[in-house]
Amino acid sequence: MSYIKQIRIVDLLIIALSLLAKYADQVFFSNSLYVYLTVLVVAFLCASKVMWLLVGGYRFSGKQLIAVVALSGLACAYFLCLNKIDLIMALFIALALLDLGVTRYVGYWGIAAGLFFIVNLIAYVTGAVMDHVSVVHVEGDGLGTRLSLGFDHPNYSICFLLPLICAGIYTRDRLTKTVCLLSAAALVSITYYFTASRTAILSAIFGIFLIVLSYFIRRWPGVACLTVLAPWAMLCLSVIVATVFGNDSRLNQLLSSRPLSWSQGIQHIQVFGASEYTKNLFSTGGSLDNFYIYMLCGYGVVLALIIFLLFSLLAGTVGNLFRFTLVKDVKVEESQKNIEVCLMILVYLVMGFTERHVLDFGFGILAPLLLWAVIEPDVLFVRTKRHLHALDDAVAMGRY
Repeated sequence: MSYIKQIRIVDLLIIALSLLAKYADQVFFSNSLYVYLTVLVVAFLCASKVMWLLVGGYRFSGKQLIAVVALSGLACAYFLCLNKIDLIMALFIALALLDLGVTRYVGYWGIAAGLFFIVNLIAYVTGAVMDHVSVVHVEGDGLGTRLSLGFDHPNYSICFLLPLICAGIYTRDRLTKTVCLLSAAALVSITYYFTASRTAILSAIFGIFLIVLSYFIRRWPGVACLTVLAPWAMLCLSVIVATVFGNDSRLNQLLSSRPLSWSQGIQHIQVFGASEYTKNLFSTGGSLDNFYIYMLCGYGVVLALIIFLLFSLLAGTVGNLFRFTLVKDVKVEESQKNIEVCLMILVYLVMGFTERHVLDFGFGILAPLLLWAVIEPDVLFVRTKRHLHALDDAVAMGRY
């Protein structure tokens, strides 16, 4: 096995074990030992990979070091609000996978997520994995039960499928795209049959729709501009629904009482950090099922706006709308643009309207990309196979 292949296996392990950590947190939620051990292994692999990059000749520039320090402060502040390690682990992964490239990064996430979900589904159907949570909901002719496929909640199932859907959106290989499309469509249908997850399924359907469109559209004029504005538009929509329609009975029935919880949460927003209301809500097992309201209430206005700004920065970088790059003379042909990353962002932002798991470690395909947009934005530009081979050559020669 070549040296490069060994390094790529480590990269794949980092991604797969991140998913495994979230899976263990869901399936074995009564025993956190499995989660802690897996997270420690991921952190160790990331630290080892970063050391390998440095020994192999990679050197951080002054701007990169400033970016890393700033993002470390952001990650620590994020952790201090609700004791969430999502951005800390995202930073570790972003630094460890600097030499991987977006194409492999998205592909590895798709492979790992698809396999995990299929294995879990087989284990669930055969009885090896059992439901420890079931949700009663109102149906037209009475009450029904929503199964969770062994996860902590029925809605979590879609989070494990989105990386596979994103891989289908991103790839331009038609065979790979077809495999992702058919697999995602089948798994989403089976998931809905068991979980009846109406709100979460919308983002999956939207993602599958984008996979279909991507067969026919290579250039997406205006999508980068749309994505730059999307987090702010979704934030405004969420706040409007929370403040104007929070007590609307029909909307609450449609969205499983989410607007009511949003309106209650938004009354306790702070400039920085989580309010006691939010801390008490989460300590008692409650939730705010809206990413934008969750950020405002759980982390404060300052951190929330910085996170939304990172989404816009990533979209503007891959869309080549503005240059926040370390190499100012980069020229990107239209066919080489990673504009599909904008479509991936839109899928997660749509999910964020009814779920809060956009940046969760383990599901977090987007979080490291957000940090790449600041640390090493040039790796987000080019997506060709020729670039990947050149990248491997650079790694082999010790330039990474």
